[in-house]
Amino acid sequence: MADGRQTALDAAPQPVLSILVLTYRQARFLEPCIESALSARLDRPDDIEVVILDDGSDDGTPKVGRMLETRHPGRVRYVWQENTGHIPRNFNRLAALARGEFLLLFAGDDAFPPGWPAGGRIARMADDPALALTLVDGDVIEASGTPTGVRRQSERTMDLLRRETSATVLHDHLERRPLDLFLQAAIVRRSFFDRIGGYDEALAADDSAMALRLFRGLGPAGMHHGVDDGLGFFYRKHDGNLHRDHLRGLRRKVEFYAREIDPAHHRNFFKKLLWNLSRLSWQQLASPEVRSLLADGLGRGPARRLLWRASLRKIRHRA
Repeated sequence: MADGRQTALDAAPQPVLSILVLTYRQARFLEPCIESALSARLDRPDDIEVVILDDGSDDGTPKVGRMLETRHPGRVRYVWQENTGHIPRNFNRLAALARGEFLLLFAGDDAFPPGWPAGGRIARMADDPALALTLVDGDVIEASGTPTGVRRQSERTMDLLRRETSATVLHDHLERRPLDLFLQAAIVRRSFFDRIGGYDEALAADDSAMALRLFRGLGPAGMHHGVDDGLGFFYRKHDGNLHRDHLRGLRRKVEFYAREIDPAHHRNFFKKLLWNLSRLSWQQLASPEVRSLLADGLGRGPARRLLWRASLRKIRHRA
């Protein structure tokens, strides 16, 4: 780090909340992301810092990141690294770079609503030492920023999170059936994040694996989750969204289910796998790679059933 950047960091007050922003080739979205983060309503502006980890961008992202760091000395920190493509490992590195008591998980292509209530979210966690995790809903927007009218979290998920205990969310849902739970803009107490060891770097899956890891850690720690009402973030749809890579998504889900979910409950997760499988090309669907992936992770019988059902879906869709 250059001397001027280190001096600004050393002189900055200790932040309460660290916003962890992972980015890769997001030059056109990074500035609105960071400026929206800094628009937060706070008693003291210095209560938050933004830490950006660039996973090896070779477009204009580094230029934007360095510009933002210069524009907001002591409040924005930009770090570039060689590409890993490993989201859990990268978020753990972001956490190691951060200085705040609370960590907020974010992506460089998304944004916060103008004047989002960071102060209220921080105060709620500070007032309840047993509150380790707060989750929030968001709106989906187009690449241009135009609203789509779609919520990122489902109404069912948000209602369940509000009314159920952390133990019930874990036992009845995360461990036994799919729950579309996104960690975007979630705030995690730093001491709890460290207690569970952060993200599991042995898995490539991010939100699903980390949500299960977080909820598994709450009970033993004597802690619980909470839900912050209101709009917490904007999820931006664009051509570079990772969920559009269906083979990548399939690999991560199978790896996660094979290692973390009891085989007795695997069938409950087939719908999630079928979503990716039915969007593969016919060539990919029939490939030895996909057959081996499913058979090795879930067993030959489930693999055959999944491939058959995915083929039927593709035929029906084409018809």
